[in-house]
Amino acid sequence: MSVSRWVDEEVNGITKQKLIGVLDDVRCHLSITSVPIPSSNGQHIVQQNIYTLFTKPEYNVLPGDTIVVTTSHEVKHILIAGMPKVYDMSQQIPCSEEFNQ
Repeated sequence: MSVSRWVDEEVNGITKQKLIGVLDDVRCHLSITSVPIPSSNGQHIVQQNIYTLFTKPEYNVLPGDTIVVTTSHEVKHILIAGMPKVYDMSQQIPCSEEFNQ
């Protein structure tokens, strides 16, 4: 996985946001759970994917970070990090899917 973060950058007195890489080529495990959700008219079932990343606790991932995960089958997932839960041996990061690709 690679992790990018939006930071403020001031250029000629104007503050702009810039996406910078903070982690690259980090091993992780991606869990994807599909949950059926009935549509508003009750006739169709929509699948919602729930994404959870597992990685080492020493990696500093913040809510809102952009995470790109490429699976062993070369499938690319672009995710937005939620609030990580850091444990002694691992951290669990709930994510949502990035729709503006």
